[in-house]
Amino acid sequence: MSETTQPPQNPPERTLGIGESDFENLIDANSVYVDKTRIIHSLLTEKYRRFFLTRPRRFGKSLLVSTIEDILHGKEVLFKNTYISGPDAKYGWPKCHVIRLDMSSFGNDGQEFDRNLTGKLKDFASTRGIILDKGHSGPAIVQLIETLYDSFRETGIVTGKVKDKGVEILPDVPEVAVLIDEYDFPLASNLRNPKVLKSIRDRLYQFYAQLKSVLGKVGFLFITGITKFNLLISSGGMNAAKDISFRPPYASICGFTREEIKMHFNDFLISAHKELMDQNELSRLSKPADALDMILEWYEGYTWDGETSVLNPVSVLNFFDNNYFGRYWYDTGGQNFLEQLQLKDNKFIKMFSRNVSYKGSITLANIGKLTPLSSLLQTGYLTIRKPTDPDRMHVENTFDLVIPNKEVRMSYAEDYLIGKLYPDFDPDSAAGENLIERYKDFCKALSSIQPREAEKQLSSIYSSFPHVHHPTKIIGDREFFYKSHMLPALYYADAIVTAEKREAGGDPDFVLEMRHGDVLVMEVKYSKLTDSTDHVNGRTPTDSQGSAEAFPTGGQARDSVEATSGTGFRHGSGTGTSLPTKKELKAKNIERLLDGGIRRAFRQIHDNQYARKYLGGKNAVYAVAVSVAGRFHVKIEFERLNPPSVRE
Repeated sequence: MSETTQPPQNPPERTLGIGESDFENLIDANSVYVDKTRIIHSLLTEKYRRFFLTRPRRFGKSLLVSTIEDILHGKEVLFKNTYISGPDAKYGWPKCHVIRLDMSSFGNDGQEFDRNLTGKLKDFASTRGIILDKGHSGPAIVQLIETLYDSFRETGIVTGKVKDKGVEILPDVPEVAVLIDEYDFPLASNLRNPKVLKSIRDRLYQFYAQLKSVLGKVGFLFITGITKFNLLISSGGMNAAKDISFRPPYASICGFTREEIKMHFNDFLISAHKELMDQNELSRLSKPADALDMILEWYEGYTWDGETSVLNPVSVLNFFDNNYFGRYWYDTGGQNFLEQLQLKDNKFIKMFSRNVSYKGSITLANIGKLTPLSSLLQTGYLTIRKPTDPDRMHVENTFDLVIPNKEVRMSYAEDYLIGKLYPDFDPDSAAGENLIERYKDFCKALSSIQPREAEKQLSSIYSSFPHVHHPTKIIGDREFFYKSHMLPALYYADAIVTAEKREAGGDPDFVLEMRHGDVLVMEVKYSKLTDSTDHVNGRTPTDSQGSAEAFPTGGQARDSVEATSGTGFRHGSGTGTSLPTKKELKAKNIERLLDGGIRRAFRQIHDNQYARKYLGGKNAVYAVAVSVAGRFHVKIEFERLNPPSVRE
């Protein structure tokens, strides 16, 4: 009888590990781990091993800290098939004492925070047979580090391939490592409570000053947070740590690159593509790589060196779990943060509401100042790009700021921008869904070069806002009022959308780089009406936009209008020809206003050569003139700026 053999066992199904920030638990659950150990290895083997890193919330900082902790504990078995366990790393897996502190777990009150932090240090010490007799966190961390350091020097705990007995301490083995996660949480949680903020800041200052005094006995220091508070760092002892947040070698230490998505999530990508095809989400696309393109559009775009782009990990994992494009990262707390920031700085609201992609700039020296720009950058609502402006592109450590991806752009549009224009807006209500459909229809008409349909949809959008909701506190003039109502609609375009600052003067209002290749360079012009029946809020506009000729607002149209050449009307009695009615005069004048706006828009695009940078490629480039004369009167015209190719 032949010997029977057991059929090969299929490997256990991989999980996504959503929300898991403990490395050992992640591996034990057979969850996907995107290998970051090459970068970690470079940190551990540097001569100067004190580091500070900022990244947005839910971006994998805690998992990174946990991974470093397990490496420093020598848990080699957890790291199969990673770089650090391979032959190129030549890592010896020494063990050392690791003090790990999560600053988000100690409370928000100054005294409570210090008491809980001190208790954590004492609990940790007791597991090592150490009794701490200090009553505050600063002296306690000093006593703990000194005791662990002396114990290590006397006995040695390194049992890896570098050292078998505690006879000699090699210089590349850290005796004590300190890992501090979410260092800024107590501060960020109390920005609106100055009294508590000062209390916690003072406690933290004392703690880090004490820590600095014993850094000579700390072989490895790693601190993470969301925001860089310069005052605390510069005066509290943390200036000893090297800030690697915006340094190119560490740009992908958190988040997923597109190469990592293809390498580690290929099976999930295939499944998502099939599901999206079933949902008719990918009617124009045919292979998993096309699904990846959509994932990149929604969740990529974050850079911390201006070049290396990464995807938001929590959104990617939730997308693969649901096979649905949603606002996963933003909905974990984005709206609350924006609301707090907007209440704090109304000037920034005015500036940011006028842009699809804010093209301001920031220098890394200003990152630690608590301004709206630095806060939005460090918290993930803006990201950096290298400047394209010749005057700034070679200025060291200077970057453009842009919205990173579609998730943030759509969330910002729905929760803030549309909400400001339509205070009762609810995207899940019938009215909200109807408005969003109009936005989408407008964008489809633009994409397919249908001027009359685009006019119809934009006029519908403009006519939908109530008189009482005129946002005069946000938009100072009428032309920008109408641009701002167009702005949220453009968020729904299947395109890369950019808008320059209002103050720039030399840039088009909007540029749409469509997914299918066309480029639309748009300019919006507003012309005044003086008839009270077409005013927002029932008032005559007082701005000076446009060069409009107003139609008559009073008198007897049939009896007082003189004939003018080119009008198509004749004055006379008994000729059988009627004089124009007031309604006809109004329509005629409105048409003249709209035509004038179209001419001015095209002239500005041509005179300023707005489309010049786009004309070298093979794709169609269009100048798009949008003329507005009140919310019920819109005209849109397209002009092809480059000749059709032979292929077209």
